[in-house]
Amino acid sequence: MLKSLLPAFLLKYLKSVLNAARRERFIRKFKRTIAAIHREKGQAIVIMATPVHGNLGDHAIVYAEKCLLGDMGLAGRIVEIANSDYALCKKGIKKFISDRDLILIDGGGNLGTLWPWEDDKISEIIATYQRNPIVIFPQTCFYEESSSAQERLKRNAAVYAKTGKLLISLRDKKSHTFCCTRFNACQFVLVPDIVLYLYGKIKQPVHAERNGILLCFRKDLERMVSHEETIRLKSYLLQQKLTYRETSTVKDYGMDHISRQTELNKLWSEFASAGLVITDRLHGMIFAAINGTPCLALDNVSRKVSGVYELIPNLESIKICANMNEVIANVASYYNHCHSFESTSQWRNQYLPLQKFIKEQIQD
Repeated sequence: MLKSLLPAFLLKYLKSVLNAARRERFIRKFKRTIAAIHREKGQAIVIMATPVHGNLGDHAIVYAEKCLLGDMGLAGRIVEIANSDYALCKKGIKKFISDRDLILIDGGGNLGTLWPWEDDKISEIIATYQRNPIVIFPQTCFYEESSSAQERLKRNAAVYAKTGKLLISLRDKKSHTFCCTRFNACQFVLVPDIVLYLYGKIKQPVHAERNGILLCFRKDLERMVSHEETIRLKSYLLQQKLTYRETSTVKDYGMDHISRQTELNKLWSEFASAGLVITDRLHGMIFAAINGTPCLALDNVSRKVSGVYELIPNLESIKICANMNEVIANVASYYNHCHSFESTSQWRNQYLPLQKFIKEQIQD
């Protein structure tokens, strides 16, 4: 209502005043926080530009990253900077970060051309902090075949090459092979998606019985499953008198580090109460895995679902399906499939190369 009443120049002025006040508040708090870490610990660990949108898969990534760092005894060094604060306060943030501080960039599916603005942000952070040790948590790397993609590839290669201590971790073999072939000026490790680090660590909600099938399908540019195929699946489930409900790992509202845990627990409880999850979302599959729920998963455009699964092939309750026909053929055998956490406790060892690099950068 206010926007429709005020002239554009006044709205622009008010926005600049509010942003200036917010910038000042954030920088004051950030300066105080990181100064205390420098004084007490020597080095800070700065998790840069974390999500404030509604994608709970991305929020789970940050939660898992902080869990891994906490298990390493590094929780007291962490400073998390939300993406909105990073965008508003880039110059101010740079002033108070020491060249010794470890910069962490979230994992996800953001390297390459699929989400170019995210790839731009990653390259910008690397270029800005090229004198710092930098770790990119497990990512999928995907470049389409186009001239613009080749230009992006060249730009990123140049940015990576100027960084002295850069570790890029990849969460699938295809991405790892691609990066090792095309970028030769930094280190790469192959480790599972960081959210799988939570396997056996999150508190399982108590459910008397798992009921129904949980459907979790994409609605964005990564989607390969058509609307008609989901309709066919629902019709089959109704014919078999199997109840289903739909959910999404993406909410239509934003959240921050304060609401993150509550929102994740709500969604994880939903996954833990189902007898079967059917999804084409990577973190739909992973949320099923860490909650001990059987899952039939379909791939996305960048093939990151099957790519990540290749690193966890011994999880019998999860199956990658080539198409909807294969999903339908396996519903009965996977519904309420029994599963034990103990068989995959060795998963966490796969993160040792990532942890080793982080430890090497921390000077007590």
